[in-house]
Amino acid sequence: MSTGVLLSIMFRGKVYGQSQIAVCPFCRSTAMTKNSQGIPVCHKHSSARMPDLKCVCGKWLDQRESKFGVFYTCIDCGTVSFSRMLEINGDRIRQGALEKKPEPKGMSSPGRFTIRERVQEKLRKGEPLTPEELDFL
Repeated sequence: MSTGVLLSIMFRGKVYGQSQIAVCPFCRSTAMTKNSQGIPVCHKHSSARMPDLKCVCGKWLDQRESKFGVFYTCIDCGTVSFSRMLEINGDRIRQGALEKKPEPKGMSSPGRFTIRERVQEKLRKGEPLTPEELDFL
């Protein structure tokens, strides 16, 4: 084998798009968007929020963002990478994602009510009905 072939086998070039692949911290799928905190997440978790996170030493982590992505700082340990933070707090993050938050009561969540209940509630309050609700009557 020539040295050129040997070097090409030993040192493979970079592949476009595989140098940095963002991972959703909640479900480990590919992250496509950012949530309100600026953390890369998948579309399913775009409204989810990260809980308060702790470092290995037990101190709280502060979130920062640079041109290379999200990272964290600890008062004692210094800079903590996003991947290291996921190793430390991964179970806690996934537990927070599994917990269901209580749905707000009232008309703010129309998926909870059937059309009949929605029409009765609007008639009781004296609110105008939509064309879909008028068709129901």
